[in-house]
Amino acid sequence: MSAPLFLIYYFLPENMGGVDKRIIPLLMVTLVAVFEAARVSRGKRLPGLRGYERRRPASFAYAIVGISLCFLLVPMDIALPAFFGLAFIDPFISLVRHRGFPTYPIAPIALYALMTSLWFFSVTNMWKALVLGVTGAIVAVASEKPQNRWVDDDFLMLFMPASFLYAMASIMGLTW
Repeated sequence: MSAPLFLIYYFLPENMGGVDKRIIPLLMVTLVAVFEAARVSRGKRLPGLRGYERRRPASFAYAIVGISLCFLLVPMDIALPAFFGLAFIDPFISLVRHRGFPTYPIAPIALYALMTSLWFFSVTNMWKALVLGVTGAIVAVASEKPQNRWVDDDFLMLFMPASFLYAMASIMGLTW
């Protein structure tokens, strides 16, 4: 749920005392990669990690990679709904799906679509906002579903909708 805090990056000056701010995502990925390499090689399990994360990078490492790619490739107006989707819809999906509620996947898609559409209403007309919201929601929730040993859903649920929304917004003529 801390993913939206990383959005502070977009408000940093491009040049910070002679250092390009794009170094920050690269440093984040490097630090997490070194930490995770050490943790996995020792077989350590940190509190809060799932059992299967003992022998592979943890979900937060995948999230940092997705966050960093968004910083480097996606404007804030596109990244914001993706970050909030990861922070709030991903746990909601877990709650709905694992408790066996019959509303999965409709409720998470509807909530994500509402959140994303409301954001895009501020920058475009209602129809474009709805198209972005609904299609972005479907991509996000579909990205969360696959259980893959090589790529965690915390990466997919952030980077896939951000990439998709960026492409769709560009096709619709929205620019940032």
